[in-house]
Amino acid sequence: CCSVGLPWLASSLGFLAGRCPRSPAPLPAAAGGDERGSGRAEPARSPVIPTKLPRFTAILDLSHNNLTRLRADWTPTRLPHLHSLLLNHNALGFISTEAFCHVPHLRYLDLSSNSIKVLEELLFSQLQELELVKDRAKLPDLALLDLSANKIKGLPVAALKGLPAWMKNGLYLHSNPLSCDCGLYELFTHWHARQLSSVVDFREELVCSLPLAKRSVSVFTLNSQDSLNCSEFKEHMLETYLGDTLTINCDTKVRGATTREWVTPNNRRFPEETANSTMTVLSNGSLQIRLVRVEDMGTYTCYTVSQAFNETLYVDVMVHNFTQHGPHDTLNTAYTTLVGCILSVILVLIYLTTPNHNPEAAGRKGSLSHLSWGWGQGVASERPHAAMLGQSFLTAQGTSQVCF
Repeated sequence: CCSVGLPWLASSLGFLAGRCPRSPAPLPAAAGGDERGSGRAEPARSPVIPTKLPRFTAILDLSHNNLTRLRADWTPTRLPHLHSLLLNHNALGFISTEAFCHVPHLRYLDLSSNSIKVLEELLFSQLQELELVKDRAKLPDLALLDLSANKIKGLPVAALKGLPAWMKNGLYLHSNPLSCDCGLYELFTHWHARQLSSVVDFREELVCSLPLAKRSVSVFTLNSQDSLNCSEFKEHMLETYLGDTLTINCDTKVRGATTREWVTPNNRRFPEETANSTMTVLSNGSLQIRLVRVEDMGTYTCYTVSQAFNETLYVDVMVHNFTQHGPHDTLNTAYTTLVGCILSVILVLIYLTTPNHNPEAAGRKGSLSHLSWGWGQGVASERPHAAMLGQSFLTAQGTSQVCF
């Protein structure tokens, strides 16, 4: 597989999981896990990860070692209960694409403070939690991914925008040598407006390098004239057309919200007991509007309730006062335009190839008339120029020419 910079996140989220490699012969153990379900490598020894870990290991802390590589055989046995893997403050510069093959239920992965520049395309393919981020049919389990304090220079902004808010809330990217651009400014400004912990808690550490000036600036100052003069951030509105079906997501940063309620611009509450309504709340908490009308335009409010805290979200909807053209109508319009252009070209060519269209050769009357031979007629007659299309004309040289 090929390697990419931090566009790895855009591609790795959608790949299918492959099979795990056959476990190699165990390496000599450097340290054993304790009976409480966690193991820690001894920093004074050779940086070899312990291989004989108990199957019930739940938390594995390998931070503050001198690990430079995370190989596929770092754990030859499956660890089905491992949910937290701490690899921060090492010297990791290489991570195998099969490194997480035997830890499929990993929820907390800390890779901060390493030397990561490039991640393999299939790195997270064994983690169903990451793999299914783009698959709305299942709920991923990964709650925290810390990639801060590495050597990452570029981010897949479009892919990060598409992540659910609860996952962006646990994705830490600060203290990296990021390259400044307006997409980066819009991304983190939106996260800050949503009060996501990954940005609010580390606002000062979110810096980037300007393309020309060799200095670092705060990402949140890229809208100033001294830097990139990016446009002020504004929340995007949902746009729809008359008669369409619109689904509004309640993109909460709280996972597993137990109760969701929607309030429409005209203060109607959903779910409600009113039957035959064009608005319904789906099983995932989204509000679906069928046969959109102009009256449906406005601000929608979503209330979420969970054990952690409550959250209120606002979504602005704009309804265009016309229906959206389908592909069939678009093709008809294109064909009509094309036929019109072809007919115009044919008429111009007919005019240019018609003889005696020069006013100087029009005869004594000074009008555009000349002798013509009608079909099946042997008598010459004067006809107006415009009436001679499709007839046999008598030219000055005495030869006949058919124009059409």
